[in-house]
Amino acid sequence: MSLTYGKHAPAVVQDVSLTVDAGEKIAIVGESGSGKSTLARALTGILRPSEGAVKVHGRPWETVKRTDAERRSVQMIFQDPYSSLNPTMTPLATVSEAYKVVLGYSREKARKAAKQGLEDVGLTGHVIERLPKGLSGGQLQRVSIARALACEPEVLIADEATASLDVSVQAQIINLIINLVESHQMALVMISHDLHLTRSVADRVVVMRNGTIVEAGPAINIFADPATEYTRELLASASLH
Repeated sequence: MSLTYGKHAPAVVQDVSLTVDAGEKIAIVGESGSGKSTLARALTGILRPSEGAVKVHGRPWETVKRTDAERRSVQMIFQDPYSSLNPTMTPLATVSEAYKVVLGYSREKARKAAKQGLEDVGLTGHVIERLPKGLSGGQLQRVSIARALACEPEVLIADEATASLDVSVQAQIINLIINLVESHQMALVMISHDLHLTRSVADRVVVMRNGTIVEAGPAINIFADPATEYTRELLASASLH
């Protein structure tokens, strides 16, 4: 799969092949501008490849309709929760809407499910009735997680999901995501600059540079014996090799 942002522009992602298996945790790492976030958006169908295809259960994204089960099977948590949520909707309304639109729940059933979903991510009481401007970054990201889980995904993509949060909150959100992924038996694709986190979480690591995959394999192998000089430099910069 390759992807460009213009007809004559250079490829942002080029000749990438990646399979996500049920229940596994994949970390995609690399320096800024390596194509990680572009690849994440292609995996969710937000961006369409210039060459090749991204398939969900064997179906190319462009053939999947909004009402098809495959559409909700891949969900994404974005880096900036402020811009990914509707500023005029409370957490309860946001998550209720997901249950109504995606699963066809009635208004009452959706509100009940949304309250439970928000409670599962640690939001209760008056917080779920506030507008986004009255919530902290960590609370907003919890809303984003609850909204994604309302779609009952098989694959959850976290694109630098804690990068915009205070350091004190980052560990809480990461632990929440990992616990939910494991309890719901989802696969996780994690875009991250944090190699220490990657080592502790990922089953498999994909290393990207200049839009291509330079190395991929079990996390234990990548961190113990990287095959490329670029990966060795990344690990050394984080004091991991």
